[in-house]
Amino acid sequence: MALAATGYSGTPLPAKLGLKDGMVAAFIALPPELDDLAGAVDFAAIDRLADWSEISGRQRYDA
Repeated sequence: MALAATGYSGTPLPAKLGLKDGMVAAFIALPPELDDLAGAVDFAAIDRLADWSEISGRQRYDA
């Protein structure tokens, strides 16, 4: 499913969230309707986690 069209501001959701190429991101409990957000930019690495209990204290994330 593609990300929804932009709202009144015309700014795409990844830009509103500050997502940029090369970031290391963790998506925690990402709902299915936002699944495309994980591929919206060229992330250096992505972790998809079911909930906060799965996050590692050793991994550093940009987003």
